[in-house]
Amino acid sequence: MQNPYDYILEVKLPASTPAQEAMKKALIELLQTRSFNDITVKELCAKAFVARSTFYAYYQNIDEILAETEDRLVFTMLHQNPEIMTRGINEEGQVQFYARTLKFVEDNREFFYTLLISNPDVRFMEKWKSAIKYHFWERLFRDRVAVNSGLILESVASVTISFYAYCLKNPDDVDTGSIYTLISALLKMLDYVD
Repeated sequence: MQNPYDYILEVKLPASTPAQEAMKKALIELLQTRSFNDITVKELCAKAFVARSTFYAYYQNIDEILAETEDRLVFTMLHQNPEIMTRGINEEGQVQFYARTLKFVEDNREFFYTLLISNPDVRFMEKWKSAIKYHFWERLFRDRVAVNSGLILESVASVTISFYAYCLKNPDDVDTGSIYTLISALLKMLDYVD
């Protein structure tokens, strides 16, 4: 059976120059305090220390920078932990999966915090949910049909993103060790969903 979420594999890791990286970082910094629609090319270029001509050499508008930022984050999460698609993965493997993902989120804290909390980006969350659904469809439904599979996958994806948002927003309230135990238990339970 074909994975209905395999369209997410079309997300590519965009090539990036130092000027593009500076513009992406500047956009994220501006989004921490401003609405996306209030940001101008002029102020973005000033914050990134690039000329407007440099901006237009790479992009037609600011939304293209945001889309590239989203794609970089989603691509990395989609491809860094393929073992999560294996049913019956042992507890240690599950812990390693979430530890790597949590480290990636933490290493890119400014980006994730901005896109999930400061200035929620629905398009980014939908892309990320599609990546999660892709992984879990492979794990849970590749070899079987289940009632409510779409609802189950939407729930798993939504809870996963909420989990990371909570960890970013409340880092002092999170005990990583007990979280890994909870995640392992939930994954075992999901493996037996019909």
